[in-house]
Amino acid sequence: MPGGAAPGSCAKKYDVDKKAVTRFTSMKNTEELQLYLRDYETKDRRTSGRGLR
Repeated sequence: MPGGAAPGSCAKKYDVDKKAVTRFTSMKNTEELQLYLRDYETKDRRTSGRGLR
């Protein structure tokens, strides 16, 4: 699955998504986490066509 380790890295395929990791580690509440997950799922659906399930 392309991007399956995102926002982590996959050796010789892609690097860590530092922006996503920084955004995740700076969250202060549940609402920010829900927004992050919703945004990430939307991004995943656009790139893979499968979404996070």
